[in-house]
Amino acid sequence: GTKAHRHRGLTHHSLLVTHYSLLITHYSLLITHYSLLITYPSLLITHHSLLSPQSSVLITRYSLGMKPKKHLGQHFLVEPAFIRKIVETADIQPEEVIIEIGPGTGKLTEALLQQGGRVFAIELDQELVTLLRSRFASQERFILYHADALAFPYASLPQPAKVVANLPYNIASPLILKLLGYGPAFSRLLLTVQREVAERIVAGPGGKEYGVLSLLVQYRARARICFRIPPTAFSPRPRVFSALLELVPYRTPPVVIEQEASFIRTIKAAFAHRRKTVKNSLKQVLGTRVSEQTLREVLVQAGIEERRRAETLSLEDFARLSNLLFSSLSSNAAVSRSDPSGSVRRSDRTRLQEL
Repeated sequence: GTKAHRHRGLTHHSLLVTHYSLLITHYSLLITHYSLLITYPSLLITHHSLLSPQSSVLITRYSLGMKPKKHLGQHFLVEPAFIRKIVETADIQPEEVIIEIGPGTGKLTEALLQQGGRVFAIELDQELVTLLRSRFASQERFILYHADALAFPYASLPQPAKVVANLPYNIASPLILKLLGYGPAFSRLLLTVQREVAERIVAGPGGKEYGVLSLLVQYRARARICFRIPPTAFSPRPRVFSALLELVPYRTPPVVIEQEASFIRTIKAAFAHRRKTVKNSLKQVLGTRVSEQTLREVLVQAGIEERRRAETLSLEDFARLSNLLFSSLSSNAAVSRSDPSGSVRRSDRTRLQEL
């Protein structure tokens, strides 16, 4: 009985030794495996096809010593179902020019290329540029620019084009306004942005979301929210919901504006103090540059009651208000040109430049 017990003990010990030897071999293989991945980034692409979207992105970045950069607003869209929905909404035609801003690790890029588009991508993150060049090295329809999207000369790209992009959260609003400045050079813009930004853009008069951004975008494009996207579709997960926003630039704006710079300044001045009336907001911002009497006359001619707030005025209201203010100051400037002293002339010229 003692010999049998001792034999069983030796057998158990041998099995433990064998087990731990296998574990050591297993971990050695894992170390070799990830060493190869770090040495040869292109292997990551094949490797990730077996993983979940979130794990794929995280392993890509951390295997290469990379971390999501908060200051660049990096939240990568990785959920295949939403990538498909975006591509379907974009309705890409063969050889169509697609501009992608912030391609990240290339999930959406790959889907765009599979639809036959010619993708011109703009990425600021040098680490991601390296990854993307490795991933799409053999793809002739992919051109990558290492550049700042806010400073990029979009007129240098082929036109017309569609913009399909998951925009960095921290530059979405100024970038949208920059892109719309190119007018019909872009046939459509399909942009993933924070839901709150999308709701502000499509908002109409009367709500708290309605403001400067709503008016400046709606002056240049027809806007609608296609669908909403949950935080779980991104890596890393943002704290807010997102939305796919569609913008279709107008060939001719829906309102006639005499002087665009004056139009923009009038809107910004009116919303500078949201709780004040339009008259008081304009008066406080413009000060002595426009007399109170002139403001009252302009509001009457525009059909706007003095007690109304900026958030109740439509795009058409702001167009009339801006045109009348500009016309009134232009008339005053014309009168002052006949003043031999020249003092009034300088004052009116300043008003026209600042309004």
